[in-house]
Amino acid sequence: MSLKQPSFEEALARCLEEVAAGADVERVVARYPTYAAELRPLLETALRLRGAALPPPREEAVRRGRMRAVAAARRMRSATRSGLTARRWVSALLTAGLLLALLFGGGALGVRAAEASLPGDPLYPLKLLKESAELTWAEWQGDPAPALIHQLERRSEEIEALQRQGRPVHPAALQRSTRLLIRLIILAERHPDHPLLRQRALQAIERHRMVLLALRDRVPPAARPALERALERAERAREVIRKAPIPPGPPGRRPEPPVPGPKR
Repeated sequence: MSLKQPSFEEALARCLEEVAAGADVERVVARYPTYAAELRPLLETALRLRGAALPPPREEAVRRGRMRAVAAARRMRSATRSGLTARRWVSALLTAGLLLALLFGGGALGVRAAEASLPGDPLYPLKLLKESAELTWAEWQGDPAPALIHQLERRSEEIEALQRQGRPVHPAALQRSTRLLIRLIILAERHPDHPLLRQRALQAIERHRMVLLALRDRVPPAARPALERALERAERAREVIRKAPIPPGPPGRRPEPPVPGPKR
């Protein structure tokens, strides 16, 4: 019987733990062939950060970091009620721990500089590490929707920026979009009355869909399968959200109509 494939964040957390213990990057990523192309640069970036000479953290930053860690530990008591297993909590703590180490260990400047990076830039893996930790943190809070939507909006902005600069869009960038769309589909199926789905999520999905459609005549042949898969997931996400019931609005106000799709 085959085991369920871990999420990208869980795979990343496990790989970070093994690499920190001295394991070889190539051997570690070989266990996760689905994510290997994206795990490799993230792990290499983490190794470079470990070896970098960073200034000592400020006392106030350390104090805030400890307070967040204590708060996270308290929330672990309600893990069963929130539906998270102990294994996922361990993976989540490891992933978010990397972000806390960067932010409270003197690497905040690098994290801020990575915010404007694009796929293929040296700092882009650091940006992805931060996003993975942010998504894990949002899952702790019980609502990953805002983080998922924000990251999908970022992927749209990145693809548009790559196109403006005449740079190629590689399959790995499109695979990241596909994973976000799949998670939004799962969210919509499990929580069809989520207040962000009908407007902000649908707008982000529709924008991303249009960005992907504009790539059809521009991507290299090697990226076309990934592009088509991302488009299929965008169509599916849009369909699932449109079929979801419209949540009731405040008394005296009519609910907002769904965002119309382009005419065919």
